[in-house]
Amino acid sequence: MGDFVVERAKHEVLEWKERHDLVQIQLKLPGELRDLSIQKLKQLQSKLRTDLEEVDKVLYLENAKKCMKCEENNRTVTLEPCNHLSICNTCAGSVTECPYCQVPVITTHT
Repeated sequence: MGDFVVERAKHEVLEWKERHDLVQIQLKLPGELRDLSIQKLKQLQSKLRTDLEEVDKVLYLENAKKCMKCEENNRTVTLEPCNHLSICNTCAGSVTECPYCQVPVITTHT
């Protein structure tokens, strides 16, 4: 189910990008914003806020799966004694304390 949520979020980001690109096409110059009515500006602002919230959700979901040390690989290693799933296999050998809670690492589990 998690993969479905991530894929849906990615799709929403692509839709947001298309709408954002459309807004940029419609507003070719920043000065053109001054020509819009206050009502149109408020509508645009509201839409951009909503879209930005969606981007934040996708970033959170993607970041939540990534290693807290390298931020590239997915988290695959649980640290003992804190039991946090916070790092990847690549980083496991070089971590002396949990990047989440800073408790010294005694052992790791994959």
